[in-house]
Amino acid sequence: MISKRLCVYLYPKEITLSSVRLKGSISYLKEAGFILPERSLRVRERDVFSPEALLKKNLQYRNRYIYGACWRADIITAIQQGMKSPSEVMKKIQCSYEPAYRVFKKYRLGAHQGIS
Repeated sequence: MISKRLCVYLYPKEITLSSVRLKGSISYLKEAGFILPERSLRVRERDVFSPEALLKKNLQYRNRYIYGACWRADIITAIQQGMKSPSEVMKKIQCSYEPAYRVFKKYRLGAHQGIS
C-alpha cells in the first residue's frame, strides 16, 4: 500500500499506479516517496562513470575528492566556475558570507602566488 504522504510520480499518476498494481513498486524508492513500477529502471554498472573518469569530467567531484565533502570544496568549485566575489559565491552555493570570504581570499592569494 502506498502511504498518504507526498509521493512523486515520474510518469502520469494513473499509468504509474496501474503498473504498480501489476508489478509492484521499487521498494527502496517507495521509502523515499518516489513511486516507480518494479523493473522500470535499468541499473547497469556500465551506465555509471568510474571514479577516475568522474574525477576528469566533474569539477565539483574532483574538488570534493581533493578537499573533502565540505564548504571549501564547493566554494573553490564556484570560484573556478567564474564567481567573482564572496557574495556571489555565497548566493550561488547558499553558504554564509564568512566561509565564502575566507576561502575566496585564500584561493585568490594562492592564485597570485601560482599555487591554485
